[in-house]
Amino acid sequence: AAQGSDRRRQRLVILDEITDMIKARQEATKVKEMLNLAMESGELGAFYYDPANNRLSGNDLLKSWFGLGHAEHLALETATAAIADEDRDRVDAAIRRALTPQSGGNYEIEYTIIHPLTGVPRMVRAKGKTLFDENGNPLSLNGTLQDITERKKDEQRKDDFIGMVSHELKTPLTSLNAYLQLLQRSAR
Repeated sequence: AAQGSDRRRQRLVILDEITDMIKARQEATKVKEMLNLAMESGELGAFYYDPANNRLSGNDLLKSWFGLGHAEHLALETATAAIADEDRDRVDAAIRRALTPQSGGNYEIEYTIIHPLTGVPRMVRAKGKTLFDENGNPLSLNGTLQDITERKKDEQRKDDFIGMVSHELKTPLTSLNAYLQLLQRSAR
């Protein structure tokens, strides 16, 4: 009888452990779904870079921006080939810097992507963080990309407008200033 009671307790412990595992898995799935919803709502591209294998993976939005296929993992150079020539070296340097412990693992940069099929430029802001092992070796660089094309266009329009207004105001002020100088000379 005592042996049967022990077996029932063991079964209950195993059932409790399985129940806890199922609850943890359900919670992890729920958190992942919430994160995916936030990423989709915010229109954020997500990336994961494995420096040891030089492999990059990302969500579908990121892959579409870079004109990449649906391959799960690809070489980093395949993605960076879509970065505008004038930005590519700067981005490569920022990635290399983020992979050093001295940087704190921080990665943040703005650059332009040129879609390889359409030629359409897209300005993005990348922000990420490198995870290091206990010896300071980089394990992964994870982060997001945000499309800032419209914001940059708005900033350019604002700067152009301010430049035009500044020029338009300077012209009459220059004329007034010259006229005042003539009046001052003739008053002497």
